[in-house]
Amino acid sequence: MAPKTKDGDVVLAFSGKWVTWAHTFTAYAAFISALIVGVSLHYHKIVKNEHYGYPQEWFPSVSATIGDRYPERSFFMFFIAITSGPRFALVGLWYLLTKRPGQQLSKYVAIVGIFRTITCGGWTYVTSTDDHDWHDIFMISYLVATLPWTLGCLALSPPNPTTIKYRKIFGGAFFGTIVPLVYFFIQHKVHKVAGAYTTYAFFEWSLVLLDVAFDAVTMLDFDSFEVVIKDVTGASKGQPKRDSGIEMHKDKPVVQVLNQSFLWTDAIDAVAEVYHGFVFWSMLTSLGLCVWYFPLWNMGISGYEILVMVTVTPFLLSNRSLRRFVVNNLRLVHLLSLSGLVAYKFELPEFRLFAVGLGVALSCLAWTATWSTSAFQPNQLETKVTAWTLGLILHSVVKFAWQTSNPIWPIVHASNGGYNGTGLILAVLAVLRTTRNGTKGSASPVERSQQGSSVLAAFGIGGLFFGLHSLLSDSSTMILWV
Repeated sequence: MAPKTKDGDVVLAFSGKWVTWAHTFTAYAAFISALIVGVSLHYHKIVKNEHYGYPQEWFPSVSATIGDRYPERSFFMFFIAITSGPRFALVGLWYLLTKRPGQQLSKYVAIVGIFRTITCGGWTYVTSTDDHDWHDIFMISYLVATLPWTLGCLALSPPNPTTIKYRKIFGGAFFGTIVPLVYFFIQHKVHKVAGAYTTYAFFEWSLVLLDVAFDAVTMLDFDSFEVVIKDVTGASKGQPKRDSGIEMHKDKPVVQVLNQSFLWTDAIDAVAEVYHGFVFWSMLTSLGLCVWYFPLWNMGISGYEILVMVTVTPFLLSNRSLRRFVVNNLRLVHLLSLSGLVAYKFELPEFRLFAVGLGVALSCLAWTATWSTSAFQPNQLETKVTAWTLGLILHSVVKFAWQTSNPIWPIVHASNGGYNGTGLILAVLAVLRTTRNGTKGSASPVERSQQGSSVLAAFGIGGLFFGLHSLLSDSSTMILWV
């Protein structure tokens, strides 16, 4: 007895044959696109083997086409990745079509079909160049699993003379092609006959075409299926399902974030916030570079190393008067902190170091005050912290792109990839944008119940900050983890 289905609005409905069409098209596209690109760009290289090249060998094998060269290998992998979805759906629909009460063969064939799909991914993404043994293991497993898949599909095929005929033709031709395939491979590998590998390549390509064609027959069977997607909760109409554990107040929908309309002003704000965070991390990481110059030059402790302690300036906010001044002048403090970017203008290393140190000190002070003013506005605080963290990610990505350098560090300039002037202008615009609304929070603490030690919380935040700086600010460090 078929299971009961829930009532709901039909969002999408299509014939099951389109699953087969999608599988057939993407599978053929993977091989044909790789062949066209390979012949166009690397013809003489992909027809060459360990014994002969052009003109003795003039047609590439499947393995040489899809696994040896860029970009044909990427074309093949791209389309095979797309093929995986329709492939799993095809195996699932075939199981639903052929399952019978008390019969286990359909389950066995479905398991074999899934196994073939996984092993196909194995020999696709583990090329013979990467690991020859595992590539062969996946390939042989795929070919071995083809036999029970083919025979199982023939045994379970619905009583349709047309589909049975085509399956016998394609299946028989597939296994019949293996005999000359092996023969010409031996001629090439053992007897080293010129041109044998080209003939072998034609039979190899025939196997690919026949393998996909065998599964393409299912489009005649799946024509009796209709894939229906229903919305049983009304979510597609903006009516989320009511949860008994969540009270739905009038004019206060639970789902708000994804229902918001897109605004360019919000997008600009987001970019400005992230870039502002990127500037902070760029200045912070440049401080160590500027400090390192002096012990390296003096071959010993120079005294300038003390400037690495400027990051403790948020401690000054414990003074009520200073905190009030910083909070009421956040834009000014953020702008003054950009002295860390202006430092590239100074020729003397000492002046450059002092400018960067001042910038980092003021930036730490300003960012802490910014979070403090947003402490009792969770949405605003989350936005600020998220943008600051994304700035760290952007910093690491930029360092990776600039070969472990940063285009706005004060030690770089135009001749070695620096964009100091552009970075400074964008930083000024980002600060003006992110601080245009002034202080929305509170400069003084709001009365609330004591929830723990503020000193321990400060140590926790400091430890987190240290971890982010020491472990995630250098892309070369992260590469060693992979």
